[in-house]
Amino acid sequence: MFNDATMDISAWASNPVVLKMLQRARLLLQEGAMNDRDLEELLLAHLKHPSNQHKSEFNEHVLSSRRIMANPEELAAAMNEQLDERQLGNRAYTSGDFQTALHHYARGLNVLRLLQPDNPGDQKVIREAELALLLNSAAAHLACGAYGACMEACSTVLSYDASNTMAHLRRAKAHMLRREYQAADEDLNAAEALSNGSRAQELRSLRHELRLLRLRDRRTDKSVYERMFKA
Repeated sequence: MFNDATMDISAWASNPVVLKMLQRARLLLQEGAMNDRDLEELLLAHLKHPSNQHKSEFNEHVLSSRRIMANPEELAAAMNEQLDERQLGNRAYTSGDFQTALHHYARGLNVLRLLQPDNPGDQKVIREAELALLLNSAAAHLACGAYGACMEACSTVLSYDASNTMAHLRRAKAHMLRREYQAADEDLNAAEALSNGSRAQELRSLRHELRLLRLRDRRTDKSVYERMFKA
């Protein structure tokens, strides 16, 4: 990947922290403590890390350089492959193996993101499949306790489909578990407005859970303050 002549990483490589890392890597290569593949994996991990300011540009470059124009046969094969991965992920999720589920959902997403069809109808089909995999990923992240990753997946869905009730509900759950109660309220309100009563029972349950969490936190805070004053 780093032999790609179209990839400009000069801004990233000129970063003093990165320069220091590269100098250390060169020494490790000379000493035989690291091989070329280890170095490439290290650089890729840094480029993909959330703290890297060039992460989005790097990811877009990787995706755009790998996308292919799909003919109908390739599109059908890709759709079948992502469906297989989604079903494998669903089975793993049902059995409680959330990490394996996430692995299969990610594989399905990678298959879809390689495609770049011209036909708007095909683009719509791919987008719908991608959003379904993202929602499944959000559920698995939530079950793993990776609330930030859950929220990110839901936000991506909502960036393409602002009326997606399930994305609002799953993001609300993640906000609740992060004690971000105002944000959870906003997502629940949005879900209620979009669902037209079809999710009334689930919304009642989540609002009840939200009230209990707020009450628990108020009691905890009160207990802390009382101990402080007694001390």
